[in-house]
Amino acid sequence: MVTLVDFQKLLYQATDLHQLEKALTLGLKPFNITYFAFTYYTRHPNSINKLKYEFSSHDYKAWHQYYLSEHFEDVDPTMNDIIKSNLPIFWDVAHQLAESKNEKQYEMRSAAMKFGLEKGLCIPIHGPLEDFAILVVAQGKGQNCMENWQTIAADLLAMSHYYYHYLKNILIKKQTGKVSYSLTKRQQQCLALLAERASVLDIAKTLHITERTVNHHIQKINKILGTNNKHQSVAKAITKNLIQI
Repeated sequence: MVTLVDFQKLLYQATDLHQLEKALTLGLKPFNITYFAFTYYTRHPNSINKLKYEFSSHDYKAWHQYYLSEHFEDVDPTMNDIIKSNLPIFWDVAHQLAESKNEKQYEMRSAAMKFGLEKGLCIPIHGPLEDFAILVVAQGKGQNCMENWQTIAADLLAMSHYYYHYLKNILIKKQTGKVSYSLTKRQQQCLALLAERASVLDIAKTLHITERTVNHHIQKINKILGTNNKHQSVAKAITKNLIQI
C-alpha cells in the first residue's frame, strides 16, 4: 500500500510528467479510485488562455476530454463552488441532474451519467500567483470508492497539494528548457514566472532568493534579449516562442 509519505517520495523522484502521472495513479490506487483527473489553470477557469495542463486516468479520459471540449466548466455550478472553496466538495450526478437550472446543465449531467459517472469529489488548489488546479476523483458504475468519502477527503486534499507543487516544478523546467539566448537556468525560471504575471516578491518566494537577486536576473534578461524592461522581455519571449502562457 502506498502511504502519503511514499507518495511524496514518488513525486520527489519524478523527473518528467510521465513519472509524475504514474505516481498519482499509484497514490490513488489504495483508495480504489480509477476515475480521476488533475487539471491546472494559469488563471481563473473562465478566463482566456486558461488551461495549462490536464491529466486523466484511462477510465476517466473520455468524459474529461468531452467535458473540456464542450466547455462545460463555463456552466458547471460545481466549478463555481470549488473556485470559492479551499476544501473538497462532494457531488452526486443524479442529484445534480434533478437540480439542473438550464438546458446546458441538464445536458452536462445527462452526459456524465452516460459516461458511467455516479458521484465524486472536486478538490481545489489555489496557487500563490492566481493560478488554480483541481483534482477530481469519481465513482463509476459498480464501484463504491466514494461511499465513505469523508474518511479519505483529508488524504486526497494533501495528495493534491503535493502533486500541484511537483507539477509546477516540472512545468517550469519543461518551459525554460526551450529558452535559448544563452540565458542561465535561474534567468529562464524568472522569465517563465514573469510570463505568469508573478511579481518580483512572488518570484523571490518561489525560487527562494532575494528580491534584489530577482531584479538582477531581470536586468540580465533584458540585456540578453535586447529589451528595455521585463514586460518587453516577456513579450519578445512569447513572440519568439521561447515561452508559452
